Amino acid sequence: MTKKVKRIVTSILTMAISMTLLTGCGGQTEGTDAPIDDVTTAADTANAEDAASDDASSEAPTSSGKPTLTYIGHASVKIVASDGAVLYIDPNYYAGDYSEPADYVLVTHCHDDHQPHKDVTLKDGGQLITYKEALHDGTYETYDFGNIKIEAVAAGGNANHSIDSCVGYIVTVDGISVYHAGDTSMIEQMKDLTERHIDYAMYPIDGIYNMNATEATSVANLVAAKNSIPIHEFDDYGKKKSDKFLPENRLVLEYGETIELQ
Repeated sequence: MTKKVKRIVTSILTMAISMTLLTGCGGQTEGTDAPIDDVTTAADTANAEDAASDDASSEAPTSSGKPTLTYIGHASVKIVASDGAVLYIDPNYYAGDYSEPADYVLVTHCHDDHQPHKDVTLKDGGQLITYKEALHDGTYETYDFGNIKIEAVAAGGNANHSIDSCVGYIVTVDGISVYHAGDTSMIEQMKDLTERHIDYAMYPIDGIYNMNATEATSVANLVAAKNSIPIHEFDDYGKKKSDKFLPENRLVLEYGETIELQ
């Protein structure tokens, strides 16, 4: 019998991707929280009759021994460490693959299109970190989990995203740094990221609720990561903008594409 877990519940309805991928970013009042407080770990709802072998198979590491990054879609990213630890950032309602239970789930802000998908589950002892915990009393928090380090950084700075209730994340896994900018425009704090020598950076480029591809290009060149990846890239008409994102070291990933981090 498959191990039964309580799933993360959201209020998001299935809508056409071309018209809704950005709706949450403009259609929800900043500071109004989506219902993510119901998230629980697998231990909360484990059935007593589940066999130990089922437990092992449902949470067994699937890593090849090398860290990977998967661009699931929209702003949703999955990182798998070399030891099999799984981390999702903004695992939103886009219908990608969320089948691997998570050790860590990170949420950048309150808009619906960044809240955990109903298919995302946490492992026993897994942790959900939202913008509420990551930005606490004006302090951007850092979490050290050994092979994975998570640092919250400033994000927002536009009419749709207040800098006081949004974060980005720098996730360092196996010594490799990945910056997810969250929903943001260019802000002063980004200049401090240049000295971080980031390996992979992901920027929103829709140009409606966040910075456009041209502004994101300037940010990417400022941060100067080894690889600059466009995300949150559709406009309200379903057109991708990645062809206008032209920084040095541009790396365009398709939905569902997985790369080895190095």
